[in-house]
Amino acid sequence: MKAVTPVIALVMLLLITTSLVGTAAVWFTSTQNSQVSQTFQIINARYGQVTITNLGTSPIASLTATVDGSQVTASIPSPIQPNHAGNVYLETLPATAGDHDLKLLSSSMAADRKTNYPVVKILDIYRCACLVNNMVANFANKNGYPPVQVTCLTEASFSGSYDLSPYNAVVFDGSDCGNTAMSSAAQQNLKNFVSNGGGIIITHDTFLSFKNPELWPVAGISVTGACCDNLPANVKKLVTRTVTEKPYALPSLMSIQCTHTSGEEKTTSEEIFGDIALRDHYLVANFYGTGRSVFTQWGHCAYNCGCGLSGGLPSADEQKSMINALYWVAGV
Repeated sequence: MKAVTPVIALVMLLLITTSLVGTAAVWFTSTQNSQVSQTFQIINARYGQVTITNLGTSPIASLTATVDGSQVTASIPSPIQPNHAGNVYLETLPATAGDHDLKLLSSSMAADRKTNYPVVKILDIYRCACLVNNMVANFANKNGYPPVQVTCLTEASFSGSYDLSPYNAVVFDGSDCGNTAMSSAAQQNLKNFVSNGGGIIITHDTFLSFKNPELWPVAGISVTGACCDNLPANVKKLVTRTVTEKPYALPSLMSIQCTHTSGEEKTTSEEIFGDIALRDHYLVANFYGTGRSVFTQWGHCAYNCGCGLSGGLPSADEQKSMINALYWVAGV
């Protein structure tokens, strides 16, 4: 066998070197492209809505997020295309108001940002059960909206001297639980709270048989009759505004588990869902003083009257409408 000549050896060495250089170049280019494809920048963070710009070369469909070092749920409604901005929505945020350390991570990079959000504090004054707490667990703290904390209080424990200053809003929940009345001082406490910038959600049966008249103007209604006109299971949206669009876009035909009127007619309030009949006002919103109110005919749990249900949470549409209303009356 003849030995490899110096010329042939040199050619082989050149070929091997070229091959190695090419392989390295492909690997480097691939790595660089992978990194470039995942490049993004945080340009805004408000509550749980984070806006990013995709500086890379491929769409961004998912990211990992942490707040104060703990992982939270991050969702991207639709892939964010290169050279475009889009939103990342954070859920399961820590229930602590103030400044937080936010970090978004892809497979190859991370971006940090300070974010600040409130915790929406709600007082639920209830007769039968504190169901708002369950609705909050199901549907609040999503779609970029901040956490909600609910304090449950029986109606009998609420008085004219009860301190409402820690709360953003109150739910006065008498749905399907009879026609009791608050003291005049307790009603005035709620009235002053809303007048001075607080929010309130009032359910039907709160005003059944002409009860709690000092709160009628807060809700933007009058009471002209007694219970009950049964209402249909589906109601149409008449007005579109924040209450019906954020954080959940409610359908134009909304599913209602069970509801009836309690003799109310709207006066100054704006109707959100309803019918053409005089008393069929299912959801109305009102401004009172510097505060906001929502009056709703739904949210039934049917403990002792109404449609004969055995209890439990209302439909998903109703729960979402309650969460929308909570954020709206709280000024979020």
